[in-house]
Amino acid sequence: MIRVLIVDVESQARACLRTELEAVKDITVVGEVADTSQAADAVSKH
Repeated sequence: MIRVLIVDVESQARACLRTELEAVKDITVVGEVADTSQAADAVSKH
């Protein structure tokens, strides 16, 4: 299982990417954030 955290400032881009990734059997999207500081916090939680 591949776990993915999506990081992009554009919410529309995050939503599109999540949709595409969730369609892949072995990928789990664990979250979405808008910037690198949020990403660092999210990574430490997962």
